[in-house]
Amino acid sequence: MPEYLPTDYDIYLFHKGCHYQSYDFLGAHPCQDAGKAGIRFTVWAPNAEKVSVIGDFNNWQDSLHTMSRIKDSGLWTLFIPGVDTGSLYKYKINGYKGQIRYKADPYAISSEESPGTASRVYSGDYEWSDQMWEDRKKNLNLHQEPMMITKFTPVPGRGTKMGSP
Repeated sequence: MPEYLPTDYDIYLFHKGCHYQSYDFLGAHPCQDAGKAGIRFTVWAPNAEKVSVIGDFNNWQDSLHTMSRIKDSGLWTLFIPGVDTGSLYKYKINGYKGQIRYKADPYAISSEESPGTASRVYSGDYEWSDQMWEDRKKNLNLHQEPMMITKFTPVPGRGTKMGSP
């Protein structure tokens, strides 16, 4: 099986609702296939008749990168060589009776800034810059230091915001 496909075990756990790392195979992931670097796209669209990846790397044309359905799993996947991190993309989903929807990736780690709605390929690499804090933390007795606890307060129509106790 090519390395960019989820395994049968991944699919089994996903459908049982207990794959706690489904983000490892769903979404857009940099990888290699047949020695070529690119991005593996995988999305769950169980009722789709056809799914395509569109993005700035193919001038948003839906005919260039049609995804393949993985067995009867409802999952669709495609490896596109040459696509790099930072690229913008969406899924074009052809549904029942010709319905067409352009969807951002629900497993995307990054997206373009508003008002844009495309997902952005992200490698997940991040260079932390908190070495001073990590060094200071080594010398603290956390059981004797003051602690601050905050609560989340719902804001009608806007999700949650952080507030003071």
